[in-house]
Amino acid sequence: MIMTSKKYSEREIASDIIEYIVINRLATDTKLITAKQMAERYNVSPMTVNRAIGKLVKQGAVYRRQGSGTFVGKVSSSRAQIKVRVFSWQYNESDPLAQAAYGTFYHALIEGLELCGFSVSISTKLPFHDKIFISEHIERYNLLIVPSGMVNYQTVSLLKKLQTPIILINDDKLSPWPFHQVFHDYVPGFDRALNYVKKIGSKKIFIAGSTGETSEYRCKILEQCAKEAKIHYEELPLLSSDYSTRPQTALIHGREHGRYFMEHKFRGVIFALSDFIAFGILDVLKEYNIKAGNEIKLISYDNLEGRGVYTSDEPVLTSINHPLKLLAEHTVKLAEYIVSHKIRCDDINHIVRVPASELIIRSSA
Repeated sequence: MIMTSKKYSEREIASDIIEYIVINRLATDTKLITAKQMAERYNVSPMTVNRAIGKLVKQGAVYRRQGSGTFVGKVSSSRAQIKVRVFSWQYNESDPLAQAAYGTFYHALIEGLELCGFSVSISTKLPFHDKIFISEHIERYNLLIVPSGMVNYQTVSLLKKLQTPIILINDDKLSPWPFHQVFHDYVPGFDRALNYVKKIGSKKIFIAGSTGETSEYRCKILEQCAKEAKIHYEELPLLSSDYSTRPQTALIHGREHGRYFMEHKFRGVIFALSDFIAFGILDVLKEYNIKAGNEIKLISYDNLEGRGVYTSDEPVLTSINHPLKLLAEHTVKLAEYIVSHKIRCDDINHIVRVPASELIIRSSA
């Protein structure tokens, strides 16, 4: 291992160790250099190296023997030959809003796949959906991980002709397309939040949404849950035209909802369908010198603050946690299962439903 002036992240260290083991065909039980030597190699603290090694231990790629050091576990050299292509038109590292919304999932997904020993690449600057799968030469890859929104009646016929297994992600319901799927379910979290609304003595919610399919679907599911919980609901109207960036659109719509709510002198519980909308509402409440959690309660979906986004103090939003890391973990497990069992694209598809069930109660409600 060669010394470097660059400071490596935990993910990069773990990935580099795996690559070193595979390329050099190190046998199981081969002893690796010490954490101190690795820290010098990667220009980081031994603590950072130990955290990276800890991730590899969880994957079974290496193991530790007390008093003896770190040893190679069961890393298959054939894994490095497995090429996985991840697609996303939403994730963009240069856009802080897109990074906030989608970064947690894609970081965890790519890290998990690399820790499994796969060769991973990601496409983020995508042309029109119908053209992307041709331009990417996807027949080169052993596994594709694709947002379900990229599949339509034009692209599905192309994808079905491939011999490549496909996992659909980023959907909140079972997709009609005939591929493996990992999707999330809002109902458990919405039910928990509505029970909390009852607990604090409210009988009505004002639903604050945004444009787009996701917000509309969340609204539909929330309304169904409210009916079953016998809670009255009212949708706050959208007043503006659409904008180019979805998180920015949600922020703008949140401010519109907040102004409409205040101008009509409503009181009660606002249920924002994303944290971006909730942040916009909070901006307006500050303009009126009102603190959320007093006469106006605010509940949201996402828990961006819980992931260190847009807060310098303690997080304030009562929010249903969008299970991004759990979704990434299940996607990695499914990818590993498909590869390990050599499941072909025409075999029975595997469906994984991940519930968004965690409600985090903070000062806004």
